[in-house]
Amino acid sequence: MTSWILEEARRDAAADLAEQIVKDLEISKPPINPFRVIRSEKRRIKAIGDDFGDSFDGRLEYQRPQFLLFYNTKYNAWSHVGENHPSVKFTIAHELGHFFIAAHHHYLKHGGKPHGSRSEFVSDNNSEREADAFAGGLLLPGFMFKPHVNTGELSLDGLEELAREFETSLLSTVVRAVRVSDRPCAVAGIRKGEIA
Repeated sequence: MTSWILEEARRDAAADLAEQIVKDLEISKPPINPFRVIRSEKRRIKAIGDDFGDSFDGRLEYQRPQFLLFYNTKYNAWSHVGENHPSVKFTIAHELGHFFIAAHHHYLKHGGKPHGSRSEFVSDNNSEREADAFAGGLLLPGFMFKPHVNTGELSLDGLEELAREFETSLLSTVVRAVRVSDRPCAVAGIRKGEIA
C-alpha cells in the first residue's frame, strides 16, 4: 500500500510540475501547444518528428550539448483537428515529462540508456506512468480543466466536448478528469476482454 501511495504522489508531482510550466509560460486558454514548451527550452532540447512506424511513439535522448526529442508522426495520417493528432501531442508532452522530471533528466544526461516510449497509459513502468501524468498535466492543466470537470455531472458527451476544446484524445481527457474530479469516480480500460 505504501508503494502505491508513493507512486501516486510522484504522478501528482509530475502533473503539478507540468501545470506550473504552463503557468510560467503564461498560457491561459486551451489548446496547449507542446511546441511552445519546446521553444521555451530551445537551447536545451530539439524536437524531431517523422513517421517511425511501429518502432516507438516517442524517445528522448541526450546527445551533448542538448536533448533530442523524437516523436512519431504516423498518427497525423488519422483524422484530427489542429496541427497534430492528439496522440502525437500526447507523445511530445510525455517526452517533455522525461525532460522536465528531475530524476528522468538526470538519468539520461548521465549516461542512462534511452528507450522508445508508447504513450497514453499503456505502460506499467512507473517512470512511464509519471511521464504520462506529466503529459496530462501539461495538455489538460488543472487550473483550466478542473473547473469544467467539477461544474456538473461527468458524462461521455461532456468529456468528448472537452477533448475537442483541449485537442486531446478522449482517453487522456477521461483519465485526467478522473484525477482532478472533486467527486468520487473511476475509469476502467478493457483490452481483449479484460481490465487493462
